[in-house]
Amino acid sequence: MEERRQRTDDNPNALAWEKFQAVARPGTGYAHPIIGWRDLLAQLQPEQARSWFQRYYVPSNATLVIAGDVTEEQVRPLVQRFFAKLPAGETPPRPKLSLEPPAGERRLSLRLPVKVPALYMTYNVPSLTTAEDKKAFYTLTMLAGVLDGGLSARIETELVRGQRLAAGAGAGYSGLQRGSGTFTFTATPNPEVTLEQLEQALLDQIRALAETPPSAREMERVRASVTASQVYQRDSVMGQAMELGMLSTLGLDWRLAGEFEANLAKVTAEDVRDAARRWLVDERRTTAFVLPEKAQPENAQPEEQ
Repeated sequence: MEERRQRTDDNPNALAWEKFQAVARPGTGYAHPIIGWRDLLAQLQPEQARSWFQRYYVPSNATLVIAGDVTEEQVRPLVQRFFAKLPAGETPPRPKLSLEPPAGERRLSLRLPVKVPALYMTYNVPSLTTAEDKKAFYTLTMLAGVLDGGLSARIETELVRGQRLAAGAGAGYSGLQRGSGTFTFTATPNPEVTLEQLEQALLDQIRALAETPPSAREMERVRASVTASQVYQRDSVMGQAMELGMLSTLGLDWRLAGEFEANLAKVTAEDVRDAARRWLVDERRTTAFVLPEKAQPENAQPEEQ
């Protein structure tokens, strides 16, 4: 509970994001914070933690990834030595997940002790695990790069440095998840700019992409940037292990890691336009306005609990 206070309850932005996720991802495990809700934590008993550990932290539910300058012949005896005698346990059931149907447009306004207002927008979209056509994952990755792939991307060029509507803004696609993916926009307005104006500006960027495909030059730049970012993640041995482990744990073929660049190259400008049309639509969107708390008059009396 102390960790929750430090990470969430005492951090207005983290608290806002937690409340936003609860509305943005209804009916999924992602609607609940990893650390748990405060009231639930207060009710948990030690035996519940033990039962959870005994059910899920078993070898049959684990993925072992070994990365580095070693061979299988060197490593296998060590794996046998340290793991072979452990009881495998029973693999917990894992339901097959699919893309949830549109939940309808949702909006919320949060008054919290933040210093500046903020805008959150999330669309529920396919992930690599739930997409019927895996190409959707790579297309949405490119779409995110077009919108927010560095200083030359559209959001930075148009909203931050061009129209000067936002002090900061960005877009990102999270497509490596067990359930559906998310395509998220976050933005902080400049002084004298309302959240409504900022929201409309972001929607205008989406609409422009849905109407006109990116240029060949833009696609080339974004593809190079996205590929470079993916390659840089593999600079460390830990990064390579994490990538392989994530794919395997999600039930995907770990060899997809080596096919990323080739699959990205198959995405066309028309694919990006069609993805904006199909997935970044009202019925898949959740929007949150995060606003500073209203100042209380000096002579105001505290409300009764």
